[in-house]
Amino acid sequence: MNIRLPAILAGLYIVLAFILIKGFSMLPLVFFAAALLIEFFTPIKKELKNLAYIIAAFSVFPSVLVVFFVFLPFCAFSFLLPRKNFLSAYVFAFALFFIPENIVYLLTTYLPIKVNYPLVIVICYILPLCAFFLIGKRSFHGFEADTKDAVFILIALAATTAVGYVLFDDNQLFMANGVRIFSRVEVAYEGLVESGQVPIYNPGIATGEMTYLFNTPSFKTGVALVQYLIGPSNPVSFFNDISFFILFLSIVGLGVLYRSLNEGKESILLTLGLAAVSIIVGLNFTSLQMLESFKANYAYSIGYLFLSIILNNPRTFHHFAVLLYLAAMLITVHLPYGSGILFIGIFVFILRKWYLLKDRSEILQFISLRGKRQALIAATILLILLMPLFYVSAGILYKESLDPKTTSLHISLGDIKHQFSISMSELFKYSIPQYFTLSYPDVNRIDDHKFGFFITIVGTLSWLFCLLYMRSPSTYRLRILAFGFILNLLVAALFYTRITLLVGGFFRTTLPFLLLLMGAAMFVAICMIKNKLFRGIAIAIIFLAFFHSLPTAKQNLSNIHREAFASGLVYSQELEFIRNLPNDGRILTYGLFNNAVDFGGNYLTKKYFSRDEKDMMNVQRRLFEKVHGQHSFGEPDIILTKKGQELANYLSLGGYKYLFLNAAHPIGQYIMLELSPSFASKIFQNLPLEYA
Repeated sequence: MNIRLPAILAGLYIVLAFILIKGFSMLPLVFFAAALLIEFFTPIKKELKNLAYIIAAFSVFPSVLVVFFVFLPFCAFSFLLPRKNFLSAYVFAFALFFIPENIVYLLTTYLPIKVNYPLVIVICYILPLCAFFLIGKRSFHGFEADTKDAVFILIALAATTAVGYVLFDDNQLFMANGVRIFSRVEVAYEGLVESGQVPIYNPGIATGEMTYLFNTPSFKTGVALVQYLIGPSNPVSFFNDISFFILFLSIVGLGVLYRSLNEGKESILLTLGLAAVSIIVGLNFTSLQMLESFKANYAYSIGYLFLSIILNNPRTFHHFAVLLYLAAMLITVHLPYGSGILFIGIFVFILRKWYLLKDRSEILQFISLRGKRQALIAATILLILLMPLFYVSAGILYKESLDPKTTSLHISLGDIKHQFSISMSELFKYSIPQYFTLSYPDVNRIDDHKFGFFITIVGTLSWLFCLLYMRSPSTYRLRILAFGFILNLLVAALFYTRITLLVGGFFRTTLPFLLLLMGAAMFVAICMIKNKLFRGIAIAIIFLAFFHSLPTAKQNLSNIHREAFASGLVYSQELEFIRNLPNDGRILTYGLFNNAVDFGGNYLTKKYFSRDEKDMMNVQRRLFEKVHGQHSFGEPDIILTKKGQELANYLSLGGYKYLFLNAAHPIGQYIMLELSPSFASKIFQNLPLEYA
């Protein structure tokens, strides 16, 4: 009996996970034993046996395994992809899950339909079921993981676990500034459980702005639907589990993108190189810090798949339909990141199709399509364009309520020149020197963006090496990716301020994409090393560099993303007191981090808090701006200029009957001294918080 590499790696991963979590479970051992029985005593294909080892590895964390299973059935549609392998099939499956999610959202929001668990199951999995019946054997190819795919996934899972096992926590949410996202998703989840509908808005925050009509319903309803399918669980634990899964999936997405840079045959050794580069980029300090935006991370793997399809030179109707669908989902999941990736993708696509200026055969073939084929293309395009329509329409329907600056499109030539100068100066004088350094970041800071010495040195050397072979076919796709990014920089710099006002800017793509390009150059350089010994040494060095960064990366992730408020363990006495208050007014906070306290306080107590739900709404039309402002702890310029009577009048007009103050904070202290005792009655008091 020969034990293959996936079996060895799965077994080693299970042992590693037991050591890291300092625990032991029979479940992964049972799954691993079942995988071995399938290996040696069944005639099924080797690729399906590899999937059994992957499942056994995931079973160390059963909740993550269930999340993995939620998206797995959509692998049946892998036949639509230009490059068919399990990595790209699974990322595409993850992206396709937004179809049933949007159906559930639209049904419960725009129609008087209430869903239940059996109906949700039908809506979610009717498409894969149809694929099995209509396509037959081809639908099963997406579930086949060859040895190279299995090796990559098991290494990526092990690396993610080594850095991210701290995420498995029931009491502390590992999502910096994430209580806002957490509470919105939980309100959507509770709506599905209690009433069978996704709520349009949450009246317990601000003045009841239309939360889900405006603020990325595809993302929030999607996460809530995963939680609904999994079943009742600790909400904090669920969020940490899916954060771990998304971090892992972003590494898989990087593997899909980097693999598309190599046009040659992939060996096991090259797969190890692919895995090494993907984990050192995907688990870099900057990547971990970017987990602050869980919403953007949710779209990362989709963006990588989108770019990889372009690099693989899409030619068929299926390929273009997939690209259009991924583009629509990128926009609706996270507009700033999605816009940045689409902008880069457009230029990469132009460069990839540059040959059409001479060879017009593809264009002529498309024009020659007739009858039913044209109708099918038109119907597909229309259907995909309709998917984000409900998201875009909210801004049109409520245009009069939006902040005027977000809808201004006036641009002059002088503005363009000035903006280009500022953007380039910011990039080369400040941003790039900050990222490309020889030191590791401060583990306690989320804004200390540094790639570290290995990426800075080896990434730069890899680019110099690739530049020596600039005309080589081996660097062709790397050149396209790099030049597409450069064109994106030059064009975006002309309108950066206006773009920022309209879609939130490209800060989620520009500098992180530099890290991605460093990894791309490293992988292409490995592909160009023909000597197996030298290639193996290069790969080993990358793995060693990852191991060296591991302690710092783990501490950075743990220190900057830990948030205890969502569990109710912080301010427990205050929260219990608030639960007993009557619902006769709103609660306004001062001297507290209201992105956590207001959203989490509303979720935990079901009382009416006041933090803005949508900052695109015209802030000058709201009393919140008169008494608090956009600064989380309270805007000094707004608050410190007002005296007790004026403050009391505004609070009364806004329905702010209760104030939740941190008297140890200057803003909280000022409010307390101005209002008490003439304009407010003290009904509860406790000692100032003591920070460890």
